[in-house]
Amino acid sequence: MTDTEEKTALRGRIEGGFDAVVIGANADGLAAAAYLGKAGLKTALIEPSSHIGGAVRRRALSSGHEVIDGEHLLSNLDADVVSELGLYRFGLSYAARCIETQYRFSDGRLLDRAGDWRRAVQKLQDRTQTAALETFVRDGFEAASRLRPVFAAPPRGALEPASARALKALKGAPRDVAQRLQYFMLASTDDVMARYGLDDDLRAALFAETHLYGADGPSEPFSFLALMRRWSGDSAGLQGALSFPKGGAVAVIESLRNAALAAKVDIRTSLTVDSIIIERDTVAGVEFADGGQIRAPIVISALGASRTYLGLVGAHALDIDFQTLLGQAPAKTASAQMHLLLKNVERDDAAKKLFAKRIVGALSPEQLKAAFAAARAGAVPEDLIIEAVFPDVLNDASQKYNLELMSVMAHPLPLIGSGDESRRLEMAQAILSAVKKRLPEFSFSDDGGDLVLSSDLAAAIGEHADVFASRPSVLSQHARAGALSAGAGVAGLYFCGPEAQIGAGISCLAARTAAKSALRDLRRGRRAA
Repeated sequence: MTDTEEKTALRGRIEGGFDAVVIGANADGLAAAAYLGKAGLKTALIEPSSHIGGAVRRRALSSGHEVIDGEHLLSNLDADVVSELGLYRFGLSYAARCIETQYRFSDGRLLDRAGDWRRAVQKLQDRTQTAALETFVRDGFEAASRLRPVFAAPPRGALEPASARALKALKGAPRDVAQRLQYFMLASTDDVMARYGLDDDLRAALFAETHLYGADGPSEPFSFLALMRRWSGDSAGLQGALSFPKGGAVAVIESLRNAALAAKVDIRTSLTVDSIIIERDTVAGVEFADGGQIRAPIVISALGASRTYLGLVGAHALDIDFQTLLGQAPAKTASAQMHLLLKNVERDDAAKKLFAKRIVGALSPEQLKAAFAAARAGAVPEDLIIEAVFPDVLNDASQKYNLELMSVMAHPLPLIGSGDESRRLEMAQAILSAVKKRLPEFSFSDDGGDLVLSSDLAAAIGEHADVFASRPSVLSQHARAGALSAGAGVAGLYFCGPEAQIGAGISCLAARTAAKSALRDLRRGRRAA
C-alpha cells in the first residue's frame, strides 16, 4: 500500500487505546508529551505542520549560512525539566554556559562584564560604583532566589491573585529582607536604580537586561520584577546566567524530541486537530477535519490560548469571564530578530575573543523611555536595545567566504501584522542603523540582512502575531497564566501554550506544570475541572 493509499484508508478512523493527546510540537508540547510518555501513558503528539519545534527553526540564507529563527540565548530553561527528562543524555550541551557581555553605548563607550553579575563588580574601577553595584547585585540575587516560587508556573486552577502568592515569599524572611522584597515587587526599574545610586552606564546596562522583550518601560510600577524573573532563572546550572546551547535553540528542540521518542510518544506531523472532543464537560479526545478521532481522557494544548479555547474548544463551552480574558488586548510592542553578515572579517585572536561575547546596545534612561513611547504609538523608534551574538564562532563552525554571521534581537518595536512591507523595511533600517552605531568598526554585507518579525514567527506556526507580542508585567503574566492553565473548567484539559509561560525564551516550565497536573489528577482517580 502506498503512502497515499494508507492515508486514504485512515480517513475518518476512530482510534482508541490512547491515554493522552498533546497538541503542538513546540518546546512545551514536546516536553509535556515526554513527561506523559515517561510516566507510562500511551501518548500521541499532534503537530499541524510538517515541522517540529514551533517558531524555532533552522534555515539557510542565500549566502550559504545556516541561521536559526527564535531567541538565541537561554536564561530560564527549567532545571527540573532538564534533569527529569534527561536532556543531557539526549543531546543537550552548551557552547557557552555563562556568556560574557559587552555593553556598547550610543556615545561609543564600552562596558565589559562577566557572565555572572555577581562577578561583574570586579570589572569596575570606580570604588563608589563598585560598592553600589555589589550591594545591588547581592540584594537582587537574594530577592530573586526568594521570589522563585512566584515565577514558577501557577498550579492548575489557582485563582488567588498573583500578588497574594508573591506576598507568601515574604514569610520567614528577616524584616529588612521582607521589606526589600516588597519594594522590589512594587517598584519601577528607574526607582530601584536611583535608590542604589548606580551611575548612567550601569543603569543603561541593567535597563537593557530588564526591558528587552518586555512591554513595560523603566518608569512603570512593577517593571523591576522582570529583572528578578531573569535572575531567578537557571541556565546550565547557573542562576541568572545566559547560555548559548551548542547548535543553537534547535538543539534544545532536538533533545526534547529525542526524550519524547525515548518515552515512546507517537509523534504525528502535518495533521490538524479540528476540535477537542468534550462530553459532559469532560475531555474525550480530539477530532480531525476528516472526521477521524483519537479518543483519550487527557488533552494538553501547547498552541496559543485563542486557538486552543476559541478554535478547538469553542466559545459555547466557555463562560463570559473566560472569553473576556481571551479577548484582552495584547501589548502594542514586540521584538524582532535580524540575521546580518559582517564582511571582510579575519578571525584573529582579538576578533574571536569579541565574537565569543554577547554584545548589547544599551540605551540611556531617556532614550529607552522615548523608544517605548514611539513603539506604543506605532512608530519605529530612533534607537533600540540590541542583543547580538555570533553563532558560528560560539559553535566553533568554520567561516564562510570571509563573512561572519551575527544574530540580533531588537526591542522595542511596534507590533504589526503580516504584509506591511513599508513598515517592515523601516524596521530593518532602524535595526541595521542601531547595529552599525554600536559596531562601527565592521562592514556589513550589502544584502540588507534577514529580518524576522513576530508576525513571521506567528504565521509560520499558524498563530496570530499577538502571541508574540511583548510580555506585560510579571504579575500580570502570572495572573493570566494561572487562569488560562485552569483549562476553562473542562476536566482532563490542560494548557501550556505561550501565554502560560512566565518570562521570555525557552522554559518548558509550563509544560512540566501541565503534565504533572495531569498525572497528579490521574493518580487521584479523577480529572480535575
